[in-house]
Amino acid sequence: MTESQDPTVEALHALRAGPNVADVLDYWCRRQPDAVALQFPDQTVSFAELASRSGQLARRLKHAGVAEGSRVGLLELNTPAYFYLFFALARLGGVLVPINFRLAPAEIDFIAADAELKLLFVGPAFDPMVPALGSLDPASIIRLAARSTSQKWFGSWGRPTSIESAAAEADLVQLYTSGTTGNPKGVVTDHSRYLGFVEAVIKAGWGAYSPGHKQLVAMPMFHVAGLNIAMLVTLQGGTNVVLPAVDPEAILKTLDAEKIQSTLMAPAVLQMMVQHPLAKLLSFDHLEEVLYGASPISEALQAKVADTFDCKLVQLYGMTENLGGGTYLGTAEHAPERGLLRSCGKAYEGSELIIVDGDGKQVPTGQVGEVLTRSPWTMKAYWNRPEETREALEGGWLHTGDAAYMDENGYVFIFDRLKDMIVTGGENVYPAEVENVLAGYPGVRQVAVIGVPDDTWGEAVKAVLVMGEAEELDLAGINDYASQKLAKFKLPKSYDVAQALPMNATGKILKRQLRKQYWSDKDRQVG
Repeated sequence: MTESQDPTVEALHALRAGPNVADVLDYWCRRQPDAVALQFPDQTVSFAELASRSGQLARRLKHAGVAEGSRVGLLELNTPAYFYLFFALARLGGVLVPINFRLAPAEIDFIAADAELKLLFVGPAFDPMVPALGSLDPASIIRLAARSTSQKWFGSWGRPTSIESAAAEADLVQLYTSGTTGNPKGVVTDHSRYLGFVEAVIKAGWGAYSPGHKQLVAMPMFHVAGLNIAMLVTLQGGTNVVLPAVDPEAILKTLDAEKIQSTLMAPAVLQMMVQHPLAKLLSFDHLEEVLYGASPISEALQAKVADTFDCKLVQLYGMTENLGGGTYLGTAEHAPERGLLRSCGKAYEGSELIIVDGDGKQVPTGQVGEVLTRSPWTMKAYWNRPEETREALEGGWLHTGDAAYMDENGYVFIFDRLKDMIVTGGENVYPAEVENVLAGYPGVRQVAVIGVPDDTWGEAVKAVLVMGEAEELDLAGINDYASQKLAKFKLPKSYDVAQALPMNATGKILKRQLRKQYWSDKDRQVG
């Protein structure tokens, strides 16, 4: 996006080309057929090719029995299959079910059964998992390891036979929650919700891109953030440069070589990037914007990212249930003098956000409570879970489970997940607040704060740290540092040093795994 060009007008015009996301693709196919829509390490795909191949794939899927409402799974790295299936199923009213490839085979099999998949496409890297998927008819599993099979479904074809697009109310995608506290749930959204969120993002400014804008996609597309950021650029006529998986070295080289203008990364990935030797050697002059989200970020890491890439920063907060569209903190709000670096920003235009207490009553400004949101892009439902849907959307509000407060200007400050809150001696401690302080101590690369059993206080605060190479933890030093910034009851009573922290594919630290060893012999389980 150039300084003299406002892309918002054409972007919104494109979104209104039809009620279906495939209609938006068709708009760009007519507008710029030869422009590059997708760039992979081994191939490029123009808008005409993307429209043609997804249209022909829609015909093949229809012949295979896929109809409106059919669920089709994809277990694959970031490859063209994601884009072809997304738009092909969109035309038919079919539903894409992206599957987290880092799950165990039994967990993948659970999702396949829960979603009642009509078909499951399995990429070559995950072909060995197929025998463990007992819930599916083998005939419904399409193994793409064989080149002939891959070509049959995703090869090059001529112009597609016209297929009438499904209605705006048709289901579009079913994304499964991470399942860190139980079996994952399928979050269903439709075309109108999806396009409504894209429109809100464009109006917010940070996500308004001109045709030809170059973006790097490396975060996994089975996650709401990875899928959304990729489709956001495609639906505005931009170019997605796609890496198959997260690789800090490959990301840095691609940012430099391809003159990338924007990207989205989880804080854990940003941490690996700024610490990589190449970060000081390569050029990032074209990088205009780094988006981050999916987990809390420390002020120390924010500063390192800003210094390394010298670009705009935008923070995104949300959850799968609202397409990641809770709040955003724009570039101007990242100025240190604004005092908002701890905030995740304000709600989008067209949405609402309130903070409530345990009785569901709105709390005063500055008081911590649960975040509730309401927007046109809030999920349609949890798939086949009416009771849990009613609970999550009680009173017409999405109950996030996040603890936060709002200031007098409407900026939201997330403290933590309510389930991660530590109660020690009757005082509430939010781990994210403690983590933010400890992350600024020299030598600390990563930190997770959890509650562990304590005979006196009920729970005690424990910090698990990952230190930099050749760095040793100075207990006296870190305690003195933290005591200058935190109340005494918030200070860790103990520290552990680990080689790495357990994380899921999107960079969220799995605190339930960290806590398990301390609570396994207790009647009360935390988290």
